[in-house]
Amino acid sequence: MPGSGISKIVKQAIEAEARAVLEGHHAVWSDEHGCFTVKSDSTDATYRVGVEAVGSQARIPRFALRFSCTCPAGIHARTLLACKHAALVARRLERMGLAEWDGRDGSWRPTGNLLDYARDANKPRPTAPVNVQALVD
Repeated sequence: MPGSGISKIVKQAIEAEARAVLEGHHAVWSDEHGCFTVKSDSTDATYRVGVEAVGSQARIPRFALRFSCTCPAGIHARTLLACKHAALVARRLERMGLAEWDGRDGSWRPTGNLLDYARDANKPRPTAPVNVQALVD
């Protein structure tokens, strides 16, 4: 069935976010770590969630956001949205006006200052770490 892979990704992303919200997780910016942190619900651990702008090699570049997380599920993830902690950070960026959900392919796209940053950062190389705190200030 064509497109079933994309619909599976979209479904997983929505389910991950729903789990994070229902479990009461909160994404908090950490100046100390330079990334978002999310407290674990089962241990005393705090997971670090990183955000990276990934550029396409097409003539008209499109950028997607890749999220990484230090939780067990996030470390082994091979998708743009690593886990429920990453899903929570993605929605936080959306509320801040820095990202938007693209339901067509299940990805998050940078917007506003984050899109400008992605364009500039991707000129010399295809991926670059994003300093979200600098964009918010």
